[in-house]
Amino acid sequence: YALELGYERADVFSPCTTLADLDFFNAVETRLPENTTFHVPLYGVEAAIHDRVVGRKGAFDRVMVALDRLLSKRGKRSVRILSVVTTESKDQLVEIAAFAEARDLGYSAHFAYPSFESRSDRYYTAAPTQVETAAAILTSRKEFKRSGRPLPHWYLVEGMSPCVMFEPARKARLPLRTWLQVPDNVILVGTEYREDRFRHRSTEAGHAAFDPPTVPCPHVDVCVLSQACPGEFLRAYVERFGIDEFKPVTLKHLISTL
Repeated sequence: YALELGYERADVFSPCTTLADLDFFNAVETRLPENTTFHVPLYGVEAAIHDRVVGRKGAFDRVMVALDRLLSKRGKRSVRILSVVTTESKDQLVEIAAFAEARDLGYSAHFAYPSFESRSDRYYTAAPTQVETAAAILTSRKEFKRSGRPLPHWYLVEGMSPCVMFEPARKARLPLRTWLQVPDNVILVGTEYREDRFRHRSTEAGHAAFDPPTVPCPHVDVCVLSQACPGEFLRAYVERFGIDEFKPVTLKHLISTL
């Protein structure tokens, strides 16, 4: 356990269904440092959607029990809501953001990536295109406005290529500062384990899940948004969808939005 090993900080990524069991919860919670963040996965704000995505009936209810228990024991600063974009969860991303904000919780979402290099990986059937995801987010935000519900803050889906978001955001008249972020180090979702700061057991170091093959973007040298982009795609994504949705943005196009 983390405390026994001398860890001062921990991040827990878990389906959280087992934390609905009180004895298991207590066994885990008491052996983690005070500075621990629990990343609670949520794929929909309705049980039917969440359960369908994870493939387990009753999972949503168990996650809600675990979430309430974590908030009661650890407080909201130790809990974040996390979502992975799938074909079934993409229409729920704004709803999940609203769910998190209503509870004053941090929230993030990222695109899926394969666990191993095989067509049998669920990634090939569960992952949506980036274009579909962008459209789903903007459609949901329109529905929020139309219904008069409080619109949650804009949350950028980690792994969304800026060139894909550019045109639908322009049509929706979203200011660049609302959706475009330029971090110091842009990393393709799924390739984080290439970094030296991650240490693995020797048997895991070469596993495909930690370093999935990638394909370079052919538009890096001509797209003005390249500094906000990792400049590569997951090979699995390219095999599944191709790269036609990724189009370079020119300076003229960019200026037209200002």
